[in-house]
Amino acid sequence: MVSPRTSPAPTCSWPATRPTSSPAWSFGSPAGSWARDEEDRVALNQALKGKTYRELELELDRAGVNRFALAVGEDDPRFTDPEAARVEGYPDQLAFPTFPTVLGILASAQVVVDPELGMDYSRVVHGEQSFDWRRPLVVGDRLRTVPRIADVFVKGPNEFLVIEAEITDGDGEVVCVARSTLLSRGTAGA
Repeated sequence: MVSPRTSPAPTCSWPATRPTSSPAWSFGSPAGSWARDEEDRVALNQALKGKTYRELELELDRAGVNRFALAVGEDDPRFTDPEAARVEGYPDQLAFPTFPTVLGILASAQVVVDPELGMDYSRVVHGEQSFDWRRPLVVGDRLRTVPRIADVFVKGPNEFLVIEAEITDGDGEVVCVARSTLLSRGTAGA
């Protein structure tokens, strides 16, 4: 172990002045949170309600389903053992019910970087996630979704973005509808 006395001093390469192209940040808004300079604020583009994005595909392989079950601490054998799932009447090992989050993250990534939307991701927090299930997901399912902006609305000083992903299987049947709500803090009316 290297002691602090013999360790080299850390170096820092921060610029001496703030570049004019980066946003200015200040502390001390009434809510006690970080707030951007007024000229940098952009409201979300409400005209994008209903806009769809590039189709996403995902095949549920056993390794990915097992990693997800391990990550969420699931030990129910239906989610970790194909034979246990078959005994319960399923065609193969089940994917944990929040597995569509994998597709949801990819869907959200397309939306939030859309320059037409005008989202400042540094102000975003995840507000809500929901799943409307038609059937369980199993290893071997080939999933597809076309993410879309389901809603953009204002509540108080905050803006909300609802992203919806109708997830279908290889036969085109809807298996789940995933909805994610992102909150953009304190930009409305700025």
